[in-house]
Amino acid sequence: MIEEAKPGDIILFTKLDRFSRNLLDANIVVKELTKKDVSIKAINEDDIDTSMICRLLFRRCKNLGPL
Repeated sequence: MIEEAKPGDIILFTKLDRFSRNLLDANIVVKELTKKDVSIKAINEDDIDTSMICRLLFRRCKNLGPL
């Protein structure tokens, strides 16, 4: 999916748990997609999109502390 995405594309998914297995994986994928100017949007969760998910992942990962 990441390899085929083009700038300006929007990747739609139903819920965050359908997008990624865990927050670490989601964070990696979002970073790669952001570099390519690709957005994400959860269809069934109005408040989850590229800008929101980055803030959420950062907060959650920060709260976990060093791995």
